[in-house]
Amino acid sequence: MKYLYFIKPYFCFCLLLLSYCQSQGSISRQMRELIFHETKGNPSANRSDNPEPISFFEIPEKHLYPLISPQTPSSLISVFRYYKNNEPYVRWPIHPEDKVYYFDLKTYFRNKLKLSLNPIDGFIGYQSASRTYYLQAPEHPFSFGIKASTNRTGGPWSFEKKHTSSEARDGRLASDYLSWVQSLTPFKNLIVLPEPLAWAIPEVDQSFIVRDLSPLNLNSDLIYLPAFTLFHEEIGVYLAKINGSLDPSEYWENHYVIPLARAMAELAIKAGVQPDSPHSQNFLIEFDKNFVPTGRIVLRDLSDLFFNKAFLEAIHPNPKEFINTHSQTDRFINGFMSGFAPVHGSPPPTWFNPSIFYRWIGQFDEEYEKQIHLLTGLSSDYLLAQSSNISIDRYTKKWQVSKKAFHFWIQLHRLKNSSLSDCEKALE
Repeated sequence: MKYLYFIKPYFCFCLLLLSYCQSQGSISRQMRELIFHETKGNPSANRSDNPEPISFFEIPEKHLYPLISPQTPSSLISVFRYYKNNEPYVRWPIHPEDKVYYFDLKTYFRNKLKLSLNPIDGFIGYQSASRTYYLQAPEHPFSFGIKASTNRTGGPWSFEKKHTSSEARDGRLASDYLSWVQSLTPFKNLIVLPEPLAWAIPEVDQSFIVRDLSPLNLNSDLIYLPAFTLFHEEIGVYLAKINGSLDPSEYWENHYVIPLARAMAELAIKAGVQPDSPHSQNFLIEFDKNFVPTGRIVLRDLSDLFFNKAFLEAIHPNPKEFINTHSQTDRFINGFMSGFAPVHGSPPPTWFNPSIFYRWIGQFDEEYEKQIHLLTGLSSDYLLAQSSNISIDRYTKKWQVSKKAFHFWIQLHRLKNSSLSDCEKALE
Protein backbone atom coordinates (compact mmCIF):
# COMPACT_ATOMS: atom_id res chain seq x y z
CA MET A 1 0.00 0.00 0.00
CA LYS A 2 1.42 3.37 -1.05
CA TYR A 3 1.40 6.39 1.23
CA LEU A 4 1.90 9.88 -0.13
CA TYR A 5 3.40 10.92 3.18
CA PHE A 6 6.76 9.66 1.95
CA ILE A 7 7.15 11.59 -1.30
CA LYS A 8 10.06 13.69 -0.01
CA PRO A 9 11.54 14.66 3.34
CA TYR A 10 9.46 17.82 3.04
CA PHE A 11 6.35 15.75 3.74
CA CYS A 12 7.70 13.51 6.49
CA PHE A 13 6.77 15.84 9.30
CA CYS A 14 3.16 14.79 8.75
CA LEU A 15 4.11 11.57 10.52
CA LEU A 16 3.58 13.56 13.69
CA LEU A 17 -0.07 13.90 12.76
CA LEU A 18 -0.25 10.26 11.76
CA SER A 19 1.20 9.21 15.11
CA TYR A 20 -1.14 11.52 17.00
CA CYS A 21 -4.24 10.30 15.17
CA GLN A 22 -3.33 6.66 15.64
CA SER A 23 -2.74 7.16 19.35
CA GLN A 24 -6.05 8.99 19.67
CA GLY A 25 -7.89 6.57 17.40
CA SER A 26 -9.66 9.65 16.08
CA ILE A 27 -9.72 9.62 12.30
CA SER A 28 -9.20 7.07 9.56
CA ARG A 29 -6.27 6.83 7.20
CA GLN A 30 -8.53 8.14 4.43
CA MET A 31 -9.41 11.21 6.49
CA ARG A 32 -5.73 11.78 7.32
CA GLU A 33 -4.87 11.71 3.61
CA LEU A 34 -7.63 14.19 2.80
CA ILE A 35 -6.63 16.61 5.56
CA PHE A 36 -2.94 16.36 4.74
CA HIS A 37 -3.47 17.14 1.07
CA GLU A 38 -6.00 19.88 1.83
CA THR A 39 -3.41 21.69 3.89
CA LYS A 40 -0.02 20.67 2.43
CA GLY A 41 -0.97 19.93 -1.17
CA ASN A 42 -2.51 23.31 -1.97
CA PRO A 43 -0.21 25.21 -4.40
CA SER A 44 -1.51 28.51 -3.01
CA ALA A 45 -1.00 28.03 0.71
CA ASN A 46 0.62 25.86 3.34
CA ARG A 47 -1.90 25.37 6.14
CA SER A 48 -1.68 23.55 9.46
CA ASP A 49 -2.76 19.92 9.50
CA ASN A 50 -2.68 19.67 13.29
CA PRO A 51 -5.85 18.91 15.27
CA GLU A 52 -7.17 21.81 17.31
CA PRO A 53 -10.04 22.34 19.73
CA ILE A 54 -13.14 23.96 18.24
CA SER A 55 -15.47 25.88 20.53
CA PHE A 56 -19.20 26.35 20.22
CA PHE A 57 -22.00 28.43 21.71
CA GLU A 58 -24.94 26.77 23.46
CA ILE A 59 -28.02 28.43 21.97
CA PRO A 60 -31.68 27.56 22.63
CA GLU A 61 -33.07 26.34 19.31
CA LYS A 62 -36.17 28.49 19.70
CA HIS A 63 -33.96 31.47 18.76
CA LEU A 64 -32.66 29.78 15.60
CA TYR A 65 -34.08 28.89 12.21
CA PRO A 66 -33.41 25.19 11.50
CA LEU A 67 -32.86 24.01 7.92
CA ILE A 68 -32.78 20.23 8.24
CA SER A 69 -33.39 17.58 5.61
CA PRO A 70 -35.87 14.87 6.68
CA GLN A 71 -33.32 12.33 5.43
CA THR A 72 -30.57 13.53 7.80
CA PRO A 73 -29.43 10.67 10.06
CA SER A 74 -30.44 11.27 13.67
CA SER A 75 -26.87 10.47 14.69
CA LEU A 76 -25.63 13.51 12.77
CA ILE A 77 -28.38 15.80 14.05
CA SER A 78 -27.59 14.77 17.63
CA VAL A 79 -24.05 16.09 17.24
CA PHE A 80 -25.57 19.58 17.25
CA ARG A 81 -29.02 19.32 18.82
CA TYR A 82 -29.34 18.20 22.42
CA TYR A 83 -31.76 18.76 25.29
CA LYS A 84 -31.51 20.55 28.63
CA ASN A 85 -34.55 20.44 30.88
CA ASN A 86 -36.54 19.12 27.90
CA GLU A 87 -35.66 22.19 25.84
CA PRO A 88 -33.72 21.74 22.54
CA TYR A 89 -30.36 23.49 22.31
CA VAL A 90 -27.93 23.75 19.41
CA ARG A 91 -24.14 23.67 19.48
CA TRP A 92 -23.20 26.59 17.22
CA PRO A 93 -19.57 26.11 16.03
CA ILE A 94 -17.24 29.10 16.27
CA HIS A 95 -14.84 29.36 13.36
CA PRO A 96 -11.32 29.27 14.90
CA GLU A 97 -9.96 31.97 12.58
CA ASP A 98 -12.87 34.35 13.08
CA LYS A 99 -12.34 37.49 15.13
CA VAL A 100 -15.52 39.37 14.20
CA TYR A 101 -18.70 37.39 13.57
CA TYR A 102 -18.76 35.36 16.77
CA PHE A 103 -18.64 38.67 18.66
CA ASP A 104 -21.64 39.92 16.66
CA LEU A 105 -23.56 36.86 17.88
CA LYS A 106 -22.58 37.48 21.48
CA THR A 107 -23.64 41.12 21.18
CA TYR A 108 -26.98 40.28 19.59
CA PHE A 109 -27.93 37.70 22.21
CA ARG A 110 -26.79 39.89 25.08
CA ASN A 111 -28.51 43.08 23.93
CA LYS A 112 -31.66 41.71 22.29
CA LEU A 113 -32.38 38.50 24.17
CA LYS A 114 -30.54 39.06 27.47
CA LEU A 115 -28.60 35.81 27.00
CA SER A 116 -24.92 35.45 27.73
CA LEU A 117 -23.06 33.21 25.27
CA ASN A 118 -19.74 31.75 26.35
CA PRO A 119 -17.50 29.55 24.17
CA ILE A 120 -17.40 25.88 25.19
CA ASP A 121 -14.79 23.42 23.92
CA GLY A 122 -16.27 20.26 22.47
CA PHE A 123 -15.14 19.53 18.92
CA ILE A 124 -11.80 18.55 17.43
CA GLY A 125 -11.16 20.36 14.15
CA TYR A 126 -8.81 20.25 11.19
CA GLN A 127 -8.23 22.97 8.65
CA SER A 128 -9.00 22.61 4.97
CA ALA A 129 -7.71 24.72 2.08
CA SER A 130 -10.60 27.16 2.60
CA ARG A 131 -12.83 28.34 5.44
CA THR A 132 -14.35 24.86 5.76
CA TYR A 133 -13.20 22.91 8.82
CA TYR A 134 -13.34 19.16 9.25
CA LEU A 135 -14.82 18.42 12.65
CA GLN A 136 -15.28 15.46 14.91
CA ALA A 137 -17.28 15.24 18.10
CA PRO A 138 -15.66 13.03 20.76
CA GLU A 139 -18.78 10.91 21.27
CA HIS A 140 -19.31 10.32 17.53
CA PRO A 141 -17.12 8.10 15.32
CA PHE A 142 -17.51 10.05 12.09
CA SER A 143 -16.18 13.30 10.62
CA PHE A 144 -18.06 16.07 8.87
CA GLY A 145 -17.42 19.47 7.37
CA ILE A 146 -18.56 22.82 8.71
CA LYS A 147 -18.91 26.16 6.94
CA ALA A 148 -19.35 29.10 9.30
CA SER A 149 -18.67 32.83 9.24
CA THR A 150 -15.12 34.09 9.47
CA ASN A 151 -13.43 37.39 8.78
CA ARG A 152 -10.34 35.54 7.56
CA THR A 153 -10.29 32.79 4.96
CA GLY A 154 -7.75 29.97 4.83
CA GLY A 155 -4.20 30.50 3.64
CA PRO A 156 -2.92 33.88 2.45
CA TRP A 157 -6.38 35.31 1.76
CA SER A 158 -7.69 37.86 4.22
CA PHE A 159 -11.10 38.78 2.80
CA GLU A 160 -14.19 38.17 4.90
CA LYS A 161 -16.53 35.23 4.29
CA LYS A 162 -19.68 35.72 6.25
CA HIS A 163 -21.89 32.64 6.02
CA THR A 164 -25.26 34.25 5.55
CA SER A 165 -28.75 32.90 6.12
CA SER A 166 -29.39 32.92 2.37
CA GLU A 167 -26.20 30.99 1.66
CA ALA A 168 -27.33 28.25 4.03
CA ARG A 169 -30.79 28.20 2.49
CA ASP A 170 -29.38 27.96 -1.05
CA GLY A 171 -27.05 25.15 -0.06
CA ARG A 172 -29.86 23.23 1.60
CA LEU A 173 -32.16 23.65 -1.42
CA ALA A 174 -29.49 22.37 -3.81
CA SER A 175 -28.58 19.51 -1.51
CA ASP A 176 -32.18 18.26 -1.22
CA TYR A 177 -32.73 18.62 -4.94
CA LEU A 178 -29.62 16.62 -5.88
CA SER A 179 -30.47 13.95 -3.31
CA TRP A 180 -33.93 13.66 -4.85
CA VAL A 181 -32.48 13.40 -8.37
CA GLN A 182 -30.15 10.62 -7.25
CA SER A 183 -33.05 8.72 -5.71
CA LEU A 184 -34.52 8.59 -9.22
CA THR A 185 -31.40 8.11 -11.29
CA PRO A 186 -28.11 7.57 -9.38
CA PHE A 187 -24.92 9.15 -10.61
CA LYS A 188 -22.30 6.83 -12.03
CA ASN A 189 -19.33 9.15 -12.54
CA LEU A 190 -20.06 11.64 -9.78
CA ILE A 191 -20.35 11.73 -5.99
CA VAL A 192 -22.13 14.70 -4.43
CA LEU A 193 -21.36 15.65 -0.83
CA PRO A 194 -24.74 16.66 0.61
CA GLU A 195 -25.27 19.55 3.00
CA PRO A 196 -28.25 18.14 4.92
CA LEU A 197 -28.54 20.46 7.90
CA ALA A 198 -27.98 24.06 8.86
CA TRP A 199 -29.13 26.59 11.39
CA ALA A 200 -29.54 30.30 10.73
CA ILE A 201 -30.12 33.49 12.66
CA PRO A 202 -31.80 35.85 10.17
CA GLU A 203 -31.66 38.80 12.60
CA VAL A 204 -27.86 38.91 12.30
CA ASP A 205 -27.79 37.20 8.89
CA GLN A 206 -25.53 34.38 10.02
CA SER A 207 -25.66 30.62 9.67
CA PHE A 208 -23.58 27.48 9.63
CA ILE A 209 -24.05 24.46 7.40
CA VAL A 210 -22.90 20.86 7.78
CA ARG A 211 -21.31 18.91 4.94
CA ASP A 212 -21.93 15.18 5.22
CA LEU A 213 -18.83 13.13 4.34
CA SER A 214 -20.51 9.73 4.59
CA PRO A 215 -20.78 9.29 0.77
CA LEU A 216 -16.99 9.06 0.77
CA ASN A 217 -17.15 5.91 2.88
CA LEU A 218 -14.04 7.00 4.75
CA ASN A 219 -13.57 3.65 6.43
CA SER A 220 -13.11 1.88 3.09
CA ASP A 221 -9.91 1.48 1.04
CA LEU A 222 -10.85 4.39 -1.19
CA ILE A 223 -8.90 7.64 -0.91
CA TYR A 224 -10.02 11.16 -1.83
CA LEU A 225 -7.68 14.03 -2.66
CA PRO A 226 -8.55 17.62 -3.59
CA ALA A 227 -8.12 18.14 -7.32
CA PHE A 228 -5.77 21.06 -6.73
CA THR A 229 -3.13 18.68 -5.37
CA LEU A 230 -2.57 17.53 -8.96
CA PHE A 231 -1.14 20.98 -9.62
CA HIS A 232 1.19 20.94 -6.65
CA GLU A 233 4.70 21.02 -8.08
CA GLU A 234 5.67 17.72 -6.47
CA ILE A 235 2.48 15.77 -5.72
CA GLY A 236 0.96 15.83 -9.21
CA VAL A 237 4.19 14.61 -10.79
CA TYR A 238 4.65 11.93 -8.14
CA LEU A 239 1.11 10.57 -8.50
CA ALA A 240 1.54 10.28 -12.26
CA LYS A 241 4.96 8.66 -11.83
CA ILE A 242 3.82 5.92 -9.42
CA ASN A 243 1.15 5.08 -11.97
CA GLY A 244 3.73 4.66 -14.73
CA SER A 245 3.62 8.06 -16.43
CA LEU A 246 6.48 10.52 -16.81
CA ASP A 247 4.17 13.08 -18.44
CA PRO A 248 1.83 14.57 -15.80
CA SER A 249 -0.03 16.69 -18.38
CA GLU A 250 -1.01 13.60 -20.38
CA TYR A 251 -1.74 11.53 -17.28
CA TRP A 252 -4.07 14.10 -15.71
CA GLU A 253 -5.71 14.78 -19.05
CA ASN A 254 -6.81 11.13 -19.02
CA HIS A 255 -7.46 10.80 -15.29
CA TYR A 256 -8.83 14.21 -14.32
CA VAL A 257 -9.95 16.29 -17.33
CA ILE A 258 -11.81 13.49 -19.12
CA PRO A 259 -13.43 12.05 -15.93
CA LEU A 260 -14.43 15.60 -14.95
CA ALA A 261 -16.12 16.08 -18.34
CA ARG A 262 -18.01 12.80 -17.82
CA ALA A 263 -19.12 13.85 -14.35
CA MET A 264 -20.20 17.35 -15.43
CA ALA A 265 -22.14 15.98 -18.42
CA GLU A 266 -23.92 13.52 -16.14
CA LEU A 267 -24.77 16.30 -13.68
CA ALA A 268 -26.15 18.42 -16.53
CA ILE A 269 -28.25 15.68 -18.11
CA LYS A 270 -29.61 14.06 -14.95
CA ALA A 271 -30.09 17.20 -12.84
CA GLY A 272 -29.83 20.21 -15.17
CA VAL A 273 -27.05 21.54 -12.91
CA GLN A 274 -23.56 22.93 -13.47
CA PRO A 275 -21.12 24.49 -10.96
CA ASP A 276 -20.65 28.22 -11.20
CA SER A 277 -17.05 27.86 -9.98
CA PRO A 278 -15.61 24.68 -11.53
CA HIS A 279 -12.16 25.25 -10.07
CA SER A 280 -10.11 22.47 -8.56
CA GLN A 281 -10.93 23.32 -4.95
CA ASN A 282 -14.56 22.30 -5.50
CA PHE A 283 -13.69 18.77 -6.64
CA LEU A 284 -12.13 15.70 -5.09
CA ILE A 285 -10.66 12.80 -7.04
CA GLU A 286 -11.34 9.24 -5.98
CA PHE A 287 -8.38 6.81 -5.83
CA ASP A 288 -8.09 3.18 -4.81
CA LYS A 289 -5.81 2.21 -1.92
CA ASN A 290 -2.75 2.31 -4.21
CA PHE A 291 -3.50 5.80 -5.52
CA VAL A 292 -4.86 4.64 -8.87
CA PRO A 293 -7.70 6.96 -9.97
CA THR A 294 -11.07 5.21 -10.20
CA GLY A 295 -12.54 7.73 -12.65
CA ARG A 296 -15.08 9.17 -10.21
CA ILE A 297 -15.20 12.85 -9.24
CA VAL A 298 -16.61 14.34 -6.03
CA LEU A 299 -18.50 17.65 -6.08
CA ARG A 300 -18.59 19.81 -2.96
CA ASP A 301 -19.95 23.30 -2.17
CA LEU A 302 -23.60 23.28 -3.22
CA SER A 303 -24.43 26.95 -2.69
CA ASP A 304 -22.68 27.89 -5.93
CA LEU A 305 -24.56 26.12 -8.74
CA PHE A 306 -26.35 27.02 -11.96
CA PHE A 307 -29.73 25.42 -12.72
CA ASN A 308 -31.31 24.93 -16.14
CA LYS A 309 -34.59 26.70 -15.43
CA ALA A 310 -36.72 24.91 -18.04
CA PHE A 311 -35.45 21.50 -16.94
CA LEU A 312 -36.06 22.33 -13.27
CA GLU A 313 -39.61 23.50 -14.05
CA ALA A 314 -40.27 20.30 -15.97
CA ILE A 315 -39.03 17.73 -13.46
CA HIS A 316 -38.90 19.29 -9.98
CA PRO A 317 -41.90 18.34 -7.79
CA ASN A 318 -42.29 21.96 -6.65
CA PRO A 319 -40.23 24.18 -8.98
CA LYS A 320 -41.96 27.48 -8.20
CA GLU A 321 -41.21 27.20 -4.50
CA PHE A 322 -37.61 26.16 -5.22
CA ILE A 323 -36.98 29.13 -7.53
CA ASN A 324 -38.75 31.67 -5.31
CA THR A 325 -36.98 30.46 -2.16
CA HIS A 326 -33.51 30.52 -3.70
CA SER A 327 -31.79 33.85 -2.98
CA GLN A 328 -29.91 34.15 -6.28
CA THR A 329 -32.15 34.73 -9.29
CA ASP A 330 -29.18 34.66 -11.66
CA ARG A 331 -28.60 30.98 -10.78
CA PHE A 332 -31.47 29.96 -13.11
CA ILE A 333 -30.35 30.06 -16.72
CA ASN A 334 -31.50 29.10 -20.19
CA GLY A 335 -29.51 26.21 -21.61
CA PHE A 336 -26.59 25.09 -19.52
CA MET A 337 -22.89 25.68 -19.12
CA SER A 338 -19.84 23.48 -19.07
CA GLY A 339 -16.22 24.20 -18.31
CA PHE A 340 -13.44 23.85 -15.82
CA ALA A 341 -10.72 25.97 -14.21
CA PRO A 342 -7.84 23.66 -13.26
CA VAL A 343 -5.39 26.24 -11.88
CA HIS A 344 -7.78 29.08 -11.10
CA GLY A 345 -6.54 30.89 -8.00
CA SER A 346 -3.32 28.87 -7.80
CA PRO A 347 0.13 29.18 -9.32
CA PRO A 348 0.45 26.60 -12.13
CA PRO A 349 3.14 23.92 -11.91
CA THR A 350 6.10 24.13 -14.30
CA TRP A 351 4.68 21.31 -16.45
CA PHE A 352 1.44 23.21 -17.15
CA ASN A 353 1.24 25.92 -19.84
CA PRO A 354 -1.34 27.52 -22.17
CA SER A 355 -0.82 24.98 -24.96
CA ILE A 356 -1.59 22.13 -22.54
CA PHE A 357 -4.67 24.02 -21.30
CA TYR A 358 -5.95 24.39 -24.88
CA ARG A 359 -5.35 20.70 -25.51
CA TRP A 360 -7.28 19.87 -22.34
CA ILE A 361 -10.16 22.11 -23.46
CA GLY A 362 -10.47 20.13 -26.69
CA GLN A 363 -10.49 16.83 -24.80
CA PHE A 364 -13.00 18.15 -22.27
CA ASP A 365 -15.44 19.28 -24.97
CA GLU A 366 -15.08 16.04 -26.92
CA GLU A 367 -15.78 13.89 -23.88
CA TYR A 368 -18.62 16.15 -22.70
CA GLU A 369 -20.46 15.82 -26.02
CA LYS A 370 -19.75 12.09 -26.12
CA GLN A 371 -21.28 11.61 -22.68
CA ILE A 372 -24.39 13.59 -23.55
CA HIS A 373 -24.88 11.30 -26.54
CA LEU A 374 -24.36 8.21 -24.38
CA LEU A 375 -26.78 9.46 -21.73
CA THR A 376 -29.53 10.67 -24.06
CA GLY A 377 -28.99 9.09 -27.46
CA LEU A 378 -29.00 12.60 -28.95
CA SER A 379 -26.39 13.45 -31.55
CA SER A 380 -24.23 16.54 -31.18
CA ASP A 381 -26.41 18.20 -33.86
CA TYR A 382 -28.99 18.81 -31.13
CA LEU A 383 -26.43 20.33 -28.78
CA LEU A 384 -25.78 23.87 -29.91
CA ALA A 385 -22.76 25.77 -28.60
CA GLN A 386 -23.76 29.40 -28.07
CA SER A 387 -20.49 30.88 -26.90
CA SER A 388 -17.29 30.05 -25.11
CA ASN A 389 -14.90 32.02 -22.96
CA ILE A 390 -11.25 31.17 -22.38
CA SER A 391 -9.05 33.05 -19.94
CA ILE A 392 -5.59 32.22 -18.72
CA ASP A 393 -6.93 29.78 -16.11
CA ARG A 394 -10.64 29.22 -16.81
CA TYR A 395 -12.80 27.85 -19.61
CA THR A 396 -16.60 28.08 -19.88
CA LYS A 397 -19.00 27.23 -22.66
CA LYS A 398 -22.71 27.97 -22.95
CA TRP A 399 -24.93 25.40 -24.64
CA GLN A 400 -28.47 25.33 -25.93
CA VAL A 401 -30.53 22.36 -27.05
CA SER A 402 -33.21 22.37 -29.73
CA LYS A 403 -36.87 22.20 -28.66
CA LYS A 404 -37.15 18.65 -29.95
CA ALA A 405 -34.01 17.63 -28.09
CA PHE A 406 -35.22 19.28 -24.89
CA HIS A 407 -38.56 17.47 -25.11
CA PHE A 408 -36.69 14.22 -25.67
CA TRP A 409 -34.42 15.01 -22.71
CA ILE A 410 -37.40 15.52 -20.40
CA GLN A 411 -39.12 12.35 -21.58
CA LEU A 412 -35.91 10.41 -21.07
CA HIS A 413 -35.74 11.65 -17.50
CA ARG A 414 -39.37 10.77 -16.80
CA LEU A 415 -38.97 7.36 -18.39
CA LYS A 416 -35.60 6.76 -16.79
CA ASN A 417 -36.12 3.01 -16.59
CA SER A 418 -37.30 2.75 -20.18
CA SER A 419 -35.35 2.16 -23.34
CA LEU A 420 -34.52 4.90 -25.83
CA SER A 421 -37.11 3.47 -28.21
CA ASP A 422 -39.78 3.95 -25.54
CA CYS A 423 -38.76 7.56 -25.20
CA GLU A 424 -38.84 8.01 -28.97
CA LYS A 425 -42.41 6.69 -29.00
CA ALA A 426 -43.31 9.22 -26.32
CA LEU A 427 -42.19 11.97 -28.67
CA GLU A 428 -44.48 10.90 -31.50
